[in-house]
Amino acid sequence: MRNTPSQNSAPSGSKPTKVDFDFRDLIQREFASRQGRNAKYSLRAFARDLDLPAPKLSQILKGTCGLSAERGESVAKRLGLTPGEKRLFICCLEANFSRNPAKRKKAQARLAIQAAQIALDLEQFKLVADWHHLALLETFKLSLPSQEPKVLAQVLNIDEARVNEALIRLEKLELIERSPEDGQWQATSPHVQTTADIPSRDIREHHRQVLSKASDALDKFSVEERDFSTLMMAFDENDIADAKAMLNEFKDRFELRFARQQNADRVYAVALQLFPLSQKSKTKRDESLTNKSNQEESP
Repeated sequence: MRNTPSQNSAPSGSKPTKVDFDFRDLIQREFASRQGRNAKYSLRAFARDLDLPAPKLSQILKGTCGLSAERGESVAKRLGLTPGEKRLFICCLEANFSRNPAKRKKAQARLAIQAAQIALDLEQFKLVADWHHLALLETFKLSLPSQEPKVLAQVLNIDEARVNEALIRLEKLELIERSPEDGQWQATSPHVQTTADIPSRDIREHHRQVLSKASDALDKFSVEERDFSTLMMAFDENDIADAKAMLNEFKDRFELRFARQQNADRVYAVALQLFPLSQKSKTKRDESLTNKSNQEESP
C-alpha cells in the first residue's frame, strides 16, 4: 500500500476521494487558468505557447488524437507541471499511445494503481496519522487465524485498545469495510495517499514515527530480515525536483513488483529519505555579486 503522507471522529460530510486522471485535464486546466487572466487568450495562442499545431491541440482535447511521450515532455514543461503531475502526465501518454507494447503495458499497470488510490486531504489524514492505522490496513492481506482486535494487536505489537480505536476511525473514513462474503475486514482500496509537498505537522509526525520504528528495527531484526543503506553525495539543488521524481518512480516500480502478492505473510515499511546534510554553499556568482555590492557601498 502506498501510504504517502502529504482524532476521534471523521469530519462531518468529509469523505476520501478516488484519484482519477486524464492527461487532457491538466491541459484544459492550464488553458482555463490563462483564459481567466486574459479573456482574449485563444486556443490558437495556447497551441503556439505549447509548440503544437492548433488543429492538433484541438484534436487532442477532443480525444481524437494522441500525443507521444517524447512530445509530452516538452508540453509538460510548457504547462509548468509539478514533478508529480509530469510523471503522471507522461505515464498516461505511454499507457495510451506508446508504440512499444512492453512500455505501454507497464504504464497501464502504473495507471491502474493510481486509479485505485484513495486520496485523503490533510484533515482526514490527521485522524489516521499514527503509523499503526495504515499498517493495520495491510494486516488484512495476511493469512491470520482471525481478525479479532487481540490478534491484530499481537501482529503489530500494539495495545488492543489502539486497534479498536483505529478500526473505528478507518471505518468512518470509509477506508475499510466488511466483506459481504465472509464478514472479514478489508481495505476499500489498495492504496492511500495524501497531497505531496504540503507542509503539515501531522505528516511530519507520521514520518517521525516511521523513522523511530526504523531505528528500533536496527536492533530488533537481523540483517536477513531488513535492509538499511545510505548514499551521501553532492549535487545541484536545482536538481532536487528531478531527484524526488526518480524516487517516486522507484516507489512505483517497487510497488508493482511486491504489493500484489497473494501469499503475503508479513507487513513491511519501505521508507525513503532525501535531505541536506550541509548548509547551502555560496556559488562563485554569489560571491562575485556580494563583492560588487560591497565595493559599491564603500565610501
